[in-house]
Amino acid sequence: VLIADRDGRILHGNSNIERMLGHPIRLSADADSYEEWVGYHEDGRRVASGDYPLAQVIRGKADHSQLDVDYEHGNGSRSWIHAIAEPIRDENGERVGAAVAVIDIDEERRLQDNQRLLIAELNHRVKNAFSVTQAIVNRSLRSTVDPEFLERLNRRLSAYAQAHAGLLGKKIGRVSFDDILDEAIVPIDPRRLRTHGAE
Repeated sequence: VLIADRDGRILHGNSNIERMLGHPIRLSADADSYEEWVGYHEDGRRVASGDYPLAQVIRGKADHSQLDVDYEHGNGSRSWIHAIAEPIRDENGERVGAAVAVIDIDEERRLQDNQRLLIAELNHRVKNAFSVTQAIVNRSLRSTVDPEFLERLNRRLSAYAQAHAGLLGKKIGRVSFDDILDEAIVPIDPRRLRTHGAE
């Protein structure tokens, strides 16, 4: 935890934050001096003083602010932290400072990255399996069945593959029911199917 006064001057930080960040507490003079705490956004940009949650609260831009930061330790290594800031108020409700809690989320971020990689690999392999299945079906049935039947079968296989790709998208489990219906059901025979209702 870090504590700052109403201008953003850092007054105190506990030993846990020093251990987590790998350097002594930097007693920044005000909210414009937080760039001496070296961190990076997810897109690689350096975190500016005003981006830090503590600065957001001190400057009155938010009563609650949080940010994931790829933080640079004293030895130059980096790890992910989550910073959450809120104001400190006196008995009259006036803001007299702010506090920020810092949480080590490096392991969690690594697990998320691994999960994204595994989902992408699984999606790629399943797409290949669908393609091979479709090729086998076409090769095996091309000369023995009605072309219209083969086209319907291919449409159904493609719809199933699309639905699978939607479910294993970037945010697993967050695809809408309407999207699944549109991808998996409607292409099979859009003349006979109709969807309606809440998403």
